[in-house]
Amino acid sequence: LMKCVIENTYKANANPEDYDARGNLMWCASLALNRVCGLSKEGDWQVHALEHQLSAYTDATHGMGLSALSIPYYKLIYKYNIPKFKRFAINVFGVDPVGSDEEIALKGIDALKKYILDNEMAISIKELGITSEEECAMIAKTVERGGGYHDLTEKEAIDIYLSSYHLDY
Repeated sequence: LMKCVIENTYKANANPEDYDARGNLMWCASLALNRVCGLSKEGDWQVHALEHQLSAYTDATHGMGLSALSIPYYKLIYKYNIPKFKRFAINVFGVDPVGSDEEIALKGIDALKKYILDNEMAISIKELGITSEEECAMIAKTVERGGGYHDLTEKEAIDIYLSSYHLDY
């Protein structure tokens, strides 16, 4: 599904009239949201909780909020499940499996960042209306944390928002 989303995002952005690409994206969304793909698999959905609070305070769509928060979130938590991030890098983005597992995992996160930038998605929460560090902290304190590869502390949640705000990742 992820590879299909990536391929068809590029196609739909290159040609908004490509209804096959747009239909494929909708089909992928339906399959992803019905939870069948995640059955019997360990998952991490904390980035969605971070985004839900962001969109509660802004007019950000869920997808744009995720694009702005995913990189700093993954940069923080990848080390708690390096094998999963390594598989993501190789299987989704075709990263060459040369180097340590950690290096490969980080290359996958970099490939995701390139995909976000290539497709002109939000890369910073500033783009979504966040105007101060204080606002970042206030929103982060309202996030329901837990249920991922690593249960975020309040400070880590704040740091994720600040990293996105300042683009220091």
